[in-house]
This record gives sequence, C-alpha cells and structure tokens, in this order.
Amino acid sequence: MEICVHGLTVFVRGTSRSTQRDLIIEIDEPDLIGDAYQLALRLSQHIHRDGVIIKPGETVQQGMWILKFIADGDALIANEFDEKSGEFKRGVSRALTVLREQQVLCRVVGSKFNPPRLDQNIVITEGVESGDGFRGIRYSAPDHMSGWWLLTARYEGADSAKRSLCIKDLILLRPDVIPFLAIEKGMGFALPFTWQEE
Repeated sequence: MEICVHGLTVFVRGTSRSTQRDLIIEIDEPDLIGDAYQLALRLSQHIHRDGVIIKPGETVQQGMWILKFIADGDALIANEFDEKSGEFKRGVSRALTVLREQQVLCRVVGSKFNPPRLDQNIVITEGVESGDGFRGIRYSAPDHMSGWWLLTARYEGADSAKRSLCIKDLILLRPDVIPFLAIEKGMGFALPFTWQEE
C-alpha cells in the first residue's frame, strides 16, 4: 500500500485487497496536508491490519465528524458532512480542522480525547440558542446522548427549563462550542471563554 501526496490531495493506492478501491483525500488548506496524510495512514492501517474494505457510500467516523466515501471511477473520494446543508461535500478540510482543534484543546486542559457523535443529543437550557454565555459539564450518559449539559444563568433547576437538542443542530446555532465537545466526561468549560491571570 502506498500513500502519495500531490498538491492538496492525498492518495492511498495499491491496497493489498483487490476489492478495495484506491482512496482520494482532498483538502483546501495547505496547512492541513499533514493531517490529511495522517488520515490516509489511519485508513490504510485500518484496511491492511483489520481487513476492512471501505465500500462506495460507506461512512467513517473521524473524531466527531463523519466522512463518506463516494465512488468516482475506480477510486473512492472522501466527502465530509456539511453542517449547513446537512449533506456530504467533497473534501475533508472541515473534519480535519475540527479534529485538530479538539485534540489541541484536550491536551491543553489535560483531558482524554472523547468526541461525541454528531447524531447524539445534548441538553441545553434557555438562552443557549440565543447566544447567552453558559457553563458546560459532561456526564456519563446513554448512547443516544453525548453527556453534555449546557446551562445558562437563567437555569434554576426546573425540568421544563431544559431540553434535548441534536449536536448537528446545536453546532449550527453555536459553532463556538465545537472545540470543547471532545472533552471527557467529568470535565467542563464556560463560554464565553475568558483568560484570567491571578
């Protein structure tokens, strides 16, 4: 198996399995080429070591983001979930940027990297959607939930003051929360984030 870089495209070629098509990973920002190469390496190891065959239309989780491989001739091109349209679009720049930001933040705060899935739910209280500042805390939760609770100063403990929202919908309203969502259970954050020196 060979990984080749040409411009802003990374190719995974010569897979040892005759039924595995070559993979094409495209980015639109030069500073993501290393991240795209690492993605290609992870995918090639997954194919070679685990015996996985990525098929046309198959999705792969990349951190909290979703990639879908679309057939183009003899190759499969990586497409990423576009939160604005709800569709998949060619390229992986957004997925790699989110992954990088979340991993850096986790290292900075001393957290394990534990991204939720985009289809999981999050608990929010009044004011989160309209832009109020809030505190976020992550608890253990059932599989359909991310474990995140986002609580504004308006929240006074009433069950009627909180509701569940899909992460896909939340990130459209509050993209500023995305870097924090991979923080592990038992940890939290506050937005707006301010640095205070003591």
